[in-house]
Amino acid sequence: MAATNWYDEYDFSPDTPLQTIQCALRQKIQDEENDSFSDGHSQRLARLKEAQAVFSNDASRAAYDKSLEPEVIPEEQPRSSMLEKWLPNVIQYYDAKRYREALTALENALSQGNPDLENAEVFELAAKVYKENKQFPQAITNVDKAIVAVGVNKDARYLYLKADIYDCYAYAAPKDQKPDLVNATKETLRLAISSAEKVGDKRIKALSYSLLAYVWYYRHGYNSAEAEKYAKIALSLASSMIYAKKVMNAIRDDRRKFLQGKVDQLGNLDQQINAKNKQLANMRFEVQVDGIIAIAFIAGIALIVLGIILGIAVKLSLKWIFLPGLVITGVAWLGKKIFGSKNSGNHDTKSLKAEVLALQAQFAQLETEKNNYARSYFPEGIPGLTDVRFSSSVASVAVPVVAPATASHPVASVKAKFCSKCGTRLLDTAKFCPACGAKTITTT
Repeated sequence: MAATNWYDEYDFSPDTPLQTIQCALRQKIQDEENDSFSDGHSQRLARLKEAQAVFSNDASRAAYDKSLEPEVIPEEQPRSSMLEKWLPNVIQYYDAKRYREALTALENALSQGNPDLENAEVFELAAKVYKENKQFPQAITNVDKAIVAVGVNKDARYLYLKADIYDCYAYAAPKDQKPDLVNATKETLRLAISSAEKVGDKRIKALSYSLLAYVWYYRHGYNSAEAEKYAKIALSLASSMIYAKKVMNAIRDDRRKFLQGKVDQLGNLDQQINAKNKQLANMRFEVQVDGIIAIAFIAGIALIVLGIILGIAVKLSLKWIFLPGLVITGVAWLGKKIFGSKNSGNHDTKSLKAEVLALQAQFAQLETEKNNYARSYFPEGIPGLTDVRFSSSVASVAVPVVAPATASHPVASVKAKFCSKCGTRLLDTAKFCPACGAKTITTT
């Protein structure tokens, strides 16, 4: 039964001093005793004396005040508290990179209760665990809950996480789903950048630009122009951005490969020019030898004829003229067999020289393109270059090809293909260069 509230009955306050209450009660008792013939006198007097006993001293008043406090009934422990009790297990497994066990621990934790709607950290942890277990839809659902929990302009960190999940999802998804997921990744990163700029979060802004560069290069057909632009922004904000560094290294290696392809083409042209020049020199030598042999042959025949004529006309002995003629003719014939050209009469040196000039012009144009490209993208020079002398030019260089660094995000293995005009890396199935529109391509 609830205790009588004497404060309300006699218009006292819990803050009223004890002496004031005692004085007021004595006066009320005295007034009641003077009015002993009124109705309800006995009941009122009894209650006054009961109240006087309650407020007789500090101890009795304190005991009475405590009795007025509402009784606290123990309630069942909230389910969200039970959830948080199990979360440390999830964190331990996740930090140890034991993601399967982390997922099991997470599901056990969630079975104890649902996270509070404002508990963004729990949703973030759940999103990370689902992501590492390649359950991307569940990961996106949880990170969306985290974004809603923190509110607008405070969500840059969670938007970056969502973009990271989208990127991994795009890599693992079937081919027909990839374009939509890549676009979702880029759009989410733009939102993350905008949110980070509003609150001055330089780190998330740098991370978002870094991942955006990575997506443009590895998920969007090796678009080196956009990728390089965003990678440079990321590195200007923070020099430690891993994805941006990998993109810049990959683009640089692509350009090395493109230059190496140009050098290889120059080498092939140089060999062709040397072969043509050698053929032309041989042809000229053969023409000269054939001319000498022809002259000797004609001279021998002439001596034979002269010897016959003189022998008939003046009765001279034929042997002094005829025999030398026979010797000369025989030597000329033998020289023709041994040293003479088998293609006598087919020495088109003019056409061959024209071919050489055409190859030299092609070589000069290709070398100019290569040098201009090297100056454009490697103005500081390329470390480790080895000078190579081509007979068809003053000098050229061989460009070492360096294998690109392995990315932590998965990257599909694609045969390197480059635009023959501007050097932009292309997809294996590309027919036109997205940068310059050229149709001709070269594969390295």
